[in-house]
Amino acid sequence: MHDGKPAIVLCADTQGTDFAKSSDVRKISPLRDTGFKWMYCDRPGIARELASAIGPAAEAFNATSMDDVAVTQLIFDINQITKERKRLLVQDHIERTYGLDVSEFYKVATENERYAVANKGFECELLLTHAGPREAFVLHVNNQGLCSWEDNYKGIGSGWVIARSVLAQKDWNYRMNVLEAAGRLLFAKRSAEKDVYVSKETPLFASFAGHPALVAFSDAGVEAVEANNPRIKWPENVPEATDDMFEYV
Repeated sequence: MHDGKPAIVLCADTQGTDFAKSSDVRKISPLRDTGFKWMYCDRPGIARELASAIGPAAEAFNATSMDDVAVTQLIFDINQITKERKRLLVQDHIERTYGLDVSEFYKVATENERYAVANKGFECELLLTHAGPREAFVLHVNNQGLCSWEDNYKGIGSGWVIARSVLAQKDWNYRMNVLEAAGRLLFAKRSAEKDVYVSKETPLFASFAGHPALVAFSDAGVEAVEANNPRIKWPENVPEATDDMFEYV
């Protein structure tokens, strides 16, 4: 929560992959002007294509009442989009790998080849977040393109296994303020740095109801989070955030 309205805190490292060799990769971005924010892991090119394809569905969601029924419809729309993208991905894979069109492939393919094609994934994952006037929610699009509605914390990438086990040690609180949420995430992220693929850089962002822009924690905001000593213990009795703690980017 922030100023009594729904909010979401996001963080990610800046470590690149085999497909984006850099130590300064931005993995969190606004999704057009929809108010949605998205982040990815692994294949950045494919992830951007998926996010772009999902954009119109996110825009359509904003024209609804943004209630549970609308979120369910959004999930259905995203699944239809990713289903079509996967059909095209599989078609391209068959043509490039076997030199056959889809109908010819299934006439001659072995059982193992059919299985491999059926399980061909996007080699990336997405998180879509939205802080609306009624509630904030997180959607996860997995490697196979299936979209699901997540209840509370959600992460992607190799470090999520460690981070999830750390976050699970403290009860979830829907009404925690932005600084406490950021402290919890930072505590879990630093634990996840034991994974060799997770770098130590940790830019912190937030998504506020009514603000389509991505909100970055300013130096004052980061200092406020650090003041709760998340390297050592869980943040407790955290004060409310003030306006100088954020930068609209």
